[in-house]
Amino acid sequence: MTYAEFQQEFERLAGLEKERFDRLSVSDLILEVRAGRLGECYQIWRSLGERASPREINELLLAYLSSGADYLHRYHCAAALIAVNGIGTAWEPAQLSAEAKYPVSSNLELVRAQLAGA
Repeated sequence: MTYAEFQQEFERLAGLEKERFDRLSVSDLILEVRAGRLGECYQIWRSLGERASPREINELLLAYLSSGADYLHRYHCAAALIAVNGIGTAWEPAQLSAEAKYPVSSNLELVRAQLAGA
């Protein structure tokens, strides 16, 4: 399989996964995250980022970002947090997930303070 074929197949599977997650309510998506049923293509985070409100999801997303979860899931979780709160001009997902490159713990505390003051 070439990289182009792999990419095409991943995008196809991601589309199907996104459709499946979009059929669930935000409450059910939250239950899926808590149960660790995140899918394989990171689309649960995209679905949450597009549909959840800050009140519904911020604490869960911040807790997940502070966990020892897999980097790519934390990256996509950070993207959801940024989307839900409209803070894309101040933060990028890597700044809230890439511990090898950024002071993630400090950045998450800054985001917490920013969101508490909003």
